[in-house]
Amino acid sequence: MTKRWFALLGLSLVLMMTFIRCGEKNGAEDKPVLTVSIPPQKYLLEQIVGEKFVVNSLLSPGTNPENYDPSMNHLIGMQNSKAYLRMGNIGFEAAALTKINDNFPDLKIYNTSAGVPLIRGTHGHHHGHHEMDVDPHVWTSVKNAKIIAENMYKAMVEIDSSNKDYYQKRYEALRQDLELVDDSITRLLAPIKGETFLVWHPSLTYMARDYGLNQMSVEYEGKEATADHLKHIIDDAKAVSPKVFFYQKEYDSRQAELISKEIGTSLTPVNLMNYEWKQEMYNIANTLASKRDN
Repeated sequence: MTKRWFALLGLSLVLMMTFIRCGEKNGAEDKPVLTVSIPPQKYLLEQIVGEKFVVNSLLSPGTNPENYDPSMNHLIGMQNSKAYLRMGNIGFEAAALTKINDNFPDLKIYNTSAGVPLIRGTHGHHHGHHEMDVDPHVWTSVKNAKIIAENMYKAMVEIDSSNKDYYQKRYEALRQDLELVDDSITRLLAPIKGETFLVWHPSLTYMARDYGLNQMSVEYEGKEATADHLKHIIDDAKAVSPKVFFYQKEYDSRQAELISKEIGTSLTPVNLMNYEWKQEMYNIANTLASKRDN
């Protein structure tokens, strides 16, 4: 009798949890949807929209944006989206926009990088058309993130004006947080101003600009370096003695380990598609700062 009672109790608990989960799922499904391009955008936008919207990212963590080609399966969620807040200059967005315009012509589209001071010349070899020579990694700058957040706030006021006060309050909290992050990283990196760090792919150009650092990229025309180029990079790197070499372990070359050993740098993984954008910015800054006395 006791065993049967416990069995019934267990079944009741399972059913109760199932109903709760279904309720939570239905609650999420009832919320309006917004779409962004990458996880760091999702982080920033969620700070503003709070519980009012579900935010979907086209790119999932661990996916290489350099060779990502969004299919209609990736874009199908757009049919339920109130708007698409694009990053601005990421290569795959051009393909996505063509398909979105063809299939969802009434979808509102916002460029969240509008007004960001763009850096050119770091990515021209990746793309056939000249407008894509813009360095697309604008979100790797806290200063840029302030502009991106403001663009997101303005978009939300247009998309859902009835909740303007809600978005304004949350945006203001985010803006103040970004100011604190920027101030903190500025202090952290001030002692190493002018120093050089290595990256495999030129992805931290904006961060280097913000804090007076020099980024040296190893990648050669989007591919592994030739033997001659590898020797040239190693010689150049030895001349400036970088302490840190950043690489993205999901898709960067195994040559990174070889170069790191040759010039004696600390090889450090970064995840620029990390949803935990603020933590990633701190991780990069802390790594750079911690090596200055070594």
